[in-house]
Amino acid sequence: VENAREVGDYLMEQVRSLNSDKIKEVRGRGLMIGIELDVPQKPVRERLICDEHVFTGCSGSNLLRLLPPLGLTKKDADLFVEKLNKVLLNTY
Repeated sequence: VENAREVGDYLMEQVRSLNSDKIKEVRGRGLMIGIELDVPQKPVRERLICDEHVFTGCSGSNLLRLLPPLGLTKKDADLFVEKLNKVLLNTY
């Protein structure tokens, strides 16, 4: 549980630090994280899954949902942020 809190906080901060104009808000608790986009999530999610092999959930038309395993590491979080940034830069 402590890892989920620590890595979840870290992951949310790393996503916020991208300063992408496509990211409207990042919220969550532990490793249950929502990334609200200012653009439709569908193309972003499709590229994450198909091109980057990163599975995310979704809710509505603009929200990516992350529910990673509780054992996620900061290194794993960094890899996700890198891939998310790449997709956001190349999708819109």
